[in-house]
Amino acid sequence: MMRRLRKEIIDDSKSKISLNKAGLMIYIDPTKSIKRIVVPEHLQAVVCYMHHNMDLSAHQGAKRAMASIARSYYWPGIPTFVRKYVKSCSFCTRRKASRKENAGMSIAQLSKRPGQVFQIDIWGPLPESEGGNVYLLTFMDTFLKWLGAVPIPNRNADTIAKIIYEKIICEFGMVDTILSDRGKELIAKGVTTMCKQFGIRKVETGGYNARANGCVERFHRWLGAALSILRNRSSGDWESFVPPIIFAYRSSMNDATGFTPFELNHGRLPQLPYNAIFSHDLIQDEEPSVYYSKLVEELKRTFALAREAQLKTAMRTEARVEGSKFRPDFNPGDEVYIWKKSAKESKLQVEDREAGRDKPGDRHLDNMTRRRSIPTKLQYKWHDPSTVIKWDGDMYCVVRREGRDTRVHVNRLTRKYHWTEAMPDTAIWSTKNVTDIPQEDKPDSPKDETPIQIGETIIFPAAMEGEYHIPFGIGVVTDASDQSNICIQWLGNEKGKTNLAFRLCWHQASTSQIYYRDHKIHGTHTPATGSNVHANEVIAHGTNILNSEGKIASRVRHILEDNPMVRQAWGDAEEPIFTMILQSRSPCWNFPP
Repeated sequence: MMRRLRKEIIDDSKSKISLNKAGLMIYIDPTKSIKRIVVPEHLQAVVCYMHHNMDLSAHQGAKRAMASIARSYYWPGIPTFVRKYVKSCSFCTRRKASRKENAGMSIAQLSKRPGQVFQIDIWGPLPESEGGNVYLLTFMDTFLKWLGAVPIPNRNADTIAKIIYEKIICEFGMVDTILSDRGKELIAKGVTTMCKQFGIRKVETGGYNARANGCVERFHRWLGAALSILRNRSSGDWESFVPPIIFAYRSSMNDATGFTPFELNHGRLPQLPYNAIFSHDLIQDEEPSVYYSKLVEELKRTFALAREAQLKTAMRTEARVEGSKFRPDFNPGDEVYIWKKSAKESKLQVEDREAGRDKPGDRHLDNMTRRRSIPTKLQYKWHDPSTVIKWDGDMYCVVRREGRDTRVHVNRLTRKYHWTEAMPDTAIWSTKNVTDIPQEDKPDSPKDETPIQIGETIIFPAAMEGEYHIPFGIGVVTDASDQSNICIQWLGNEKGKTNLAFRLCWHQASTSQIYYRDHKIHGTHTPATGSNVHANEVIAHGTNILNSEGKIASRVRHILEDNPMVRQAWGDAEEPIFTMILQSRSPCWNFPP
């Protein structure tokens, strides 16, 4: 980092660095007349902690945190660093992340005939009516747009099953599919069993996805406006206004079909009150057989026009939203949060200071504590950290949560970002010492009695020479028969950097040059080897020293930064200010497969 910082300062002739009396590096920017402390690499996360996690920082966003940090501190790449730090805070993600409603490539599903699909839903609760009803069970034929609304006293599955039987099956006959949301009373055993007995396919939408049940959801908005207006004009019971509102909807033209639901269902227009004022014959007297023939032909014509109109409407809607729709780049193995209401996290355990003075919603756990409701505005929006298993189409992902695979719409998923392997969640620093390293990332035992094996990668102290700035030796063991004289093939990289990938070192005898590759370029090239490494000098060994990219694994980096022998080598290097000052650990660690 120091070399990068030095290059950045050299490129900017107006900036410079100096040391103050306390030995701190000060970055001076004459254009703004501001002096800022240069932060070493191992303390940058600590600075972010102070400006984000602490109570006086109140988990402010990346933009505010960057502005606050930039007033007093400096290091190259502050914006990128701070954004990644804040994105890795689970508290902020679960409370602040917005739900991307346009995620998922949806496909319009059109009904082709009456009775093919019925959508049902429950609207309410409402003030109790004179008939003792509190809810409305609404249903709609998605082809005819024929709507029904039945007041009900409760949301019990038995009540809903009875309405479906009496108002849908008995009036419209057997339907192919009934679609509902995932309300517990709509997917209860009483409803699903009745549908199964009548051969009806019961389908549920994805959770918290109102668009999938759009016909009745859109009507609810229309119903709410009409009911509030009519009820405010008089003091009547709300239930008495439901029949005229339903008739008004059935007798008005639907934009999707171009016809009124009444006309598509009955083959004629309804007789309205003003027809008596402006008298004219809408229906002529005819023989039943003649009327039937005309009715069949009229319905064939209107159904064909309705299908065409619905298709055009769907294509217009798809064209309107196509530009905003996208497919999130979730991959198997990614960790995500799920948008949902959590009953478990809607309660807070508090000390019972008012014994004997229970309040609504409180539930005693014991004599000293109680469960008290948390206001909705103070609850997290995202819950259940889960792992993506696979994609299921363009709108759903199968995720594993609490050991079970669940199919979830992608607009209810948001990515869980990781800070590092050792500290994936920066929010955890709110309750821990910021210099602590998570215990789960430490090896289990402070001492290693395992002998070093051929094929393992080992790390040991080594002096740095010339431009090679790796403060330790690293290589693959080629001979471990004598633990006091271990032979290795060196590992390294062209730039001598600890944060780059390590490759095998090869020697080209004809030119006396070395290079770093996974495999030698020519058959005459030989491995660059070393020997005389004593097992007691080895700091770490194993097959998991390097990750899949060839870089040093995060948990190994912590050990290297903390090892006194490596720290001394680092201190003798060109970049002493960026040495990690931590408590020393045991001299050797084993990282088995």
